[in-house]
Formats: sequence, C-alpha cells, structure tokens
Amino acid sequence: MLDVRSWGCGTHLLVVGALVLVGLGIAVGRNWEAVTLMADNVGAMGEGAAQAEQLRYPRDLVDYLAAHPERASLVAYDVGAPEAGVWYRADERRPVVRLAQIRLLAAYIRERAAGRLDTTRRVPLDSVARYAMPGAAAQSFAETRRRWAERGALRPDSTVALPAVARAAFRHNAPAAVDALLAALGRAAVAEPAPELPEGATAVPRPRSGLQLSWMHTSGDTIAAPVDRAYQMVARLRADTSFRRRQYERLSTRGSGLTLRQQRARGACSNLTDTLPRWWGFCNRSAEASSPTWCT
Repeated sequence: MLDVRSWGCGTHLLVVGALVLVGLGIAVGRNWEAVTLMADNVGAMGEGAAQAEQLRYPRDLVDYLAAHPERASLVAYDVGAPEAGVWYRADERRPVVRLAQIRLLAAYIRERAAGRLDTTRRVPLDSVARYAMPGAAAQSFAETRRRWAERGALRPDSTVALPAVARAAFRHNAPAAVDALLAALGRAAVAEPAPELPEGATAVPRPRSGLQLSWMHTSGDTIAAPVDRAYQMVARLRADTSFRRRQYERLSTRGSGLTLRQQRARGACSNLTDTLPRWWGFCNRSAEASSPTWCT
C-alpha cells in the first residue's frame, strides 16, 4: 500500500526543487551579463595553463627556453658588467614593458633640473584621489596614503609635497600618483625625446585612469588614437564631477564589464609595450641617468 505521508514528502521536495531552479533561473537571467563575463574569464584564465605548469620551478626555465626559442630570450647581468652576464637570443626583438615609465622619470628629472617644476609645491590629497578608480587603483591609493601618513608627508591640511607624489609613482608604481604627476608635468613635457630610452622606443606615458575609461567606453577592440583618447577621458574625469561619480558607481557596482580577452585586445592596440632588441644598452644608460633599480 502506498504511504501517503511518503508521497506528500516527495511532492514537497519536488516543489522545493522546482522553486530553487526557478529562482536560479531568474537570478541568472537578471545577471546574465555578469554570468557570461565570469564564464568567459574562467575560459581565458585556463588558456596557457599547460605552459604555466611547465614553469613551476626555476629549474624548468632552461628546459622551456630550449624548447621554445621563438618565444623567449634571457638576459641577466650586473649593471655595469654586461660582459659577465648570461645572454640567450638577446638580439631577438621582444616586447619590453615599463619604457613609458622611464620616459616619465626622465621628464620629471629634466623639468626639475631646468627649474620648470616647483618641487616645493603642495598637492591636495583630493586631487590625487580623483584618479584612484575603484578597484586595484583605489587599494593602491589607500596604501600610498598610509605611507604618506606614517612618514609625515601628509600634512594636517591634507596636502603632500610633489616629490612625495613622484616617489609613489616611481617607487611603488601607484596609478593615482602616476596620473597626478602626469598632470603636474603636462603632456608636452613627457612626450619629449628621452636619451635614456633605446632607439626605436615609441611608448609614451598616458594617464592610467584615462586609459581604463577609454577601454570601458570603447565598443570594439580597437581604440582610435589611444593616447589622445586616454588624455581626453582623464580631462573629463577631472573637470566633470557628475561624470566622475557615474564612473565610480559603475566600477563599484559592476566593475569595468570587460572580459579578460577584451582587456587583452584593448591593451594590445594601446601600444603599452615596445618591441626592441638589445635592451641591455638602455639599462646601462638608464642606470647612469637615474638608478639601477630601473633595470630589475
């Protein structure tokens, strides 16, 4: 004989299960953009996993270099003693990052030495904070502010000296400090040729916050005049309070909305790297002009 109580319990479980599925369906439907973004990112993060597994330990590097000479070069030496270094396919043209940062450093040193930059100038904390976009940049700014407070660089009037901003930009690569320093120097100054850079280097500094906004407000993968676009967006970020508030709210609630693949595509067309051979010559010149730490 059928147990009515068992039948009723099973019916309840089926109803509950159906309601859960309906609830999940509604949640997925309402957040479809976020769900598809997560799914795409999971797939993107899985790309290259096999290669990463081959490089789990330092000893794996030699085997990888031998197996993939078309992908990697190795240059290692003490600054000032290149003849005692290790050179493997050093003449191959490879992507080199952070050259734009060197151009920014060169511009700062040049403008300061020429007396065109007032290093006694106090920079309002709010004028730096406006570039701290929600996310990694905001976290970096919080850490930067903590350092300034601990070192006594942050005065009661909520200002810091311009050299403190420069230190945060160069020593800690803080995005908001980089943008504040760019604003202080001006676009023309950082665009000037820098003898510290290797011949053929074309990467120029651009505001990090403006670059992020230009990526967010581009429908395709290609950004027309990416440097101009980044400066246009950061100018609007500075001047338009309503625009700045909307972008902060968007990033805080939904993020950039870009998949890892989209970010990679936009970065590729934004000329963030230079492809150069024999970049150890640049390291030597840079070390003489500023500090050997720039070659690490």
